[in-house]
Amino acid sequence: MKSEEIREMTIAEIKERIENEKEMLLKLKINHNVSSLENPMKIKYARRTIARLKTEVTKRESESAVGESAGKKETAKAVAVEKPAVAEVEKEEQVTSE
Repeated sequence: MKSEEIREMTIAEIKERIENEKEMLLKLKINHNVSSLENPMKIKYARRTIARLKTEVTKRESESAVGESAGKKETAKAVAVEKPAVAEVEKEEQVTSE
């Protein structure tokens, strides 16, 4: 499976594919222990495919977490900017009331 194909998949599809690949890897390992496989490189390929899929899931989750935290920072900055303006209005009200 190529990285391009993985990028086109949704997170749900990737997680489903991870489970399928894990099952296939387990079967390959069991068959390899019982008798030699025709192509033992399939085990290596399966492990690397699982790693690629997990890497993509982690990448997407971290990107979404960074996007959410950036939104929170912007909101905090907006609140910090608004507070001095409120303080100035209160001072003006005190001056006018005296």
